[in-house]
Amino acid sequence: MYWTRRELKIRAKNVLRTSYWKAFLVSLVLAVVSGGVSSCSYNSGGSTSMSLPGFSGGMGDVSDGAGLAIILIFAFLAAVIGLVALAFNIFVVAPLKVSEQQYFKQAAQDDVNMNYLVYSFTKGNYLAIVKGCFGAACLIFYGFCCSLFQVL
Repeated sequence: MYWTRRELKIRAKNVLRTSYWKAFLVSLVLAVVSGGVSSCSYNSGGSTSMSLPGFSGGMGDVSDGAGLAIILIFAFLAAVIGLVALAFNIFVVAPLKVSEQQYFKQAAQDDVNMNYLVYSFTKGNYLAIVKGCFGAACLIFYGFCCSLFQVL
């Protein structure tokens, strides 16, 4: 079956007439959870510096051990934060994206139900969805690495 752009637009408008705010809420939830909403702070080019009395601001010489310890602590914290963010992306954000796609697919068939937002986390779907998303991400990463090494 082939569709024209006009038919798709009419169909989408009809679906969104009845469920615009629900679709907006589903998109907003995913944007907030996945970090898609950026902060609204803006620094207008002015520098912000803070000086504390008795503190020179340096970390010391790296060879004396104190500077090296600080660097190692920061590296360890960065690694832990990165692993937590990766795990959150794999186990929460990816299934939530699948749930969002399920919601919009069902909404296009006139089944507008907010329960599809938790589709991935119910009915025994979770493990299969996480495996599928992780496998797809691995294949994409592999393809990226292959194309990167071809360029080099």
